[in-house]
Amino acid sequence: MLEKIAQKIASSTAELINIDLIITDEKGIIIGASDPSRKGSLHEPSLEAIQTGKISIQRENEVTHLTGVKPGVTLPIEFTGKRIGTIALTGSPARVTQFGLLVKKHTELILSEKLFSEVFFIRSRAIQTLMEQIASFNPERDDESSLYVSARGLGFELQIPRIAVAAELLYSRPADKVTDVGTAPYTQMDVLMAIRTAFNRPQDISTMMDSDRYEILRAANSLLNEKEVVERTRKECEVLQGLLQEKGLHIVIGIGSLAQNLSRLPASHRDAWKAVTIGKNIYQKPGIYSIGDMMLEDLLTTASRDVAERYRNSHLAPLRKASDSQELIHTFRVWCEHRFSPSAAAQALNIHKNTLNYRINKIESICGLDSQNFKEIFSLYTAIIIHELSDRGDSQLFLR
Repeated sequence: MLEKIAQKIASSTAELINIDLIITDEKGIIIGASDPSRKGSLHEPSLEAIQTGKISIQRENEVTHLTGVKPGVTLPIEFTGKRIGTIALTGSPARVTQFGLLVKKHTELILSEKLFSEVFFIRSRAIQTLMEQIASFNPERDDESSLYVSARGLGFELQIPRIAVAAELLYSRPADKVTDVGTAPYTQMDVLMAIRTAFNRPQDISTMMDSDRYEILRAANSLLNEKEVVERTRKECEVLQGLLQEKGLHIVIGIGSLAQNLSRLPASHRDAWKAVTIGKNIYQKPGIYSIGDMMLEDLLTTASRDVAERYRNSHLAPLRKASDSQELIHTFRVWCEHRFSPSAAAQALNIHKNTLNYRINKIESICGLDSQNFKEIFSLYTAIIIHELSDRGDSQLFLR
């Protein structure tokens, strides 16, 4: 690891402090130098520093018989409890020793950060692979014991109840390392750290699935029922939403069904992403959506595309021909979802109650709808749900 960064540290540091320096490996061979021509040669004083673990001083009268050695100081580089090389600075020991100590600490810090990054990356990739294996797990075909072993190697137990949470950043444009979401630049690490702040139990599993999509398998208390687990999960989703809003990020979150064991986790995974897709398409805004609140929408997507299209056309064709069809369709859905209350629906739509009544009357006239007939209202409402799921880029939700 030291060899990969030695030359860069030597060049940049020498330029900054205006002192010649070299970096050697554990055998005293120069692997980085302000004068690159010195690379590959042996620096004898480094052997002493590595052996003793102490600063070695090279005075001018002591180096005349040593090849390629200049007056100065040599300091051991220590990493993970081992001496892995040295840093040697040229000049009066009284002048360069303090610089040497700073460069030594700086180098050791860089090595620690690099090791942390590499370990973090390896672990993150292993967690991502585990998540993908869980998502595709089929208890009738796959061996669950190998998944248990993989999970335990990462510190996770898969026998406990869990609930999947899916998160997707909205309005994104992909880039190399930084992506614009909303109005703020972000790194994927920022998002992952926010997720692990909100979902911070030791058994919570979280990972990035791709640049804009993340998933959590939240550990659940076995003494709680599904409703209680979902409510606690929702509160943590609200924490995550708040953390990302502080960064100017917009996110849609889906909460899946409670899985009591590994065999049910793939279904929870699918439910969480289904909630994201349905919520995003119908409401078209950031939010937290639970599959438990979207069972009707989920049920409608089990229809074939042909049946769904035929159903939509039979109930919506007259309304879709109106010049203000989208406004009327949205109004009717909001009215239904607010218990048919003119006051509540008007407030949600930010319009006057009289305007709402006018639109409902217009819908009744266009569709021949009896607003006192539950079946007719329900039929139009479900047709609108199918319409919104079909017309917003996700017709693949329906069966072929």
